Amino acid sequence: MDTNSKLSNNTAVILVSHGSSLPYAEVTFTEIKEKFIKATGLPTEIGYMKVSSPSIAGAVEILKEEVDAARFLVAAELV
Repeated sequence: MDTNSKLSNNTAVILVSHGSSLPYAEVTFTEIKEKFIKATGLPTEIGYMKVSSPSIAGAVEILKEEVDAARFLVAAELV
């Protein structure tokens, strides 16, 4: 997927997950994030609604430190 030609360089993505107390859940979401980054090349972070961290607000802060993003795309990954 060549999203860089469609999205500006100042776009970052937050993958939103509910969060889970199951020990393998964060590993699974991290794998999804890594695959997404590999496929798109876009700066990406996971933001959790509950239980896990970082929170959605925390994910925004992490991305703001990594890239000068003017636009954040949010995608829910509720599994």
